Amino acid sequence: ALARLISPIGIAGVTGKEPDVIAIAALAQLLQLRETA
Repeated sequence: ALARLISPIGIAGVTGKEPDVIAIAALAQLLQLRETA
């Protein structure tokens, strides 16, 4: 799964730079990848 991550990490449209926002955006991206796998 890590090889499929996109940089910048996270889903598009999330502009927050706070650690919690980045973590949630990254988790959302992982969930999207899991659903399409």
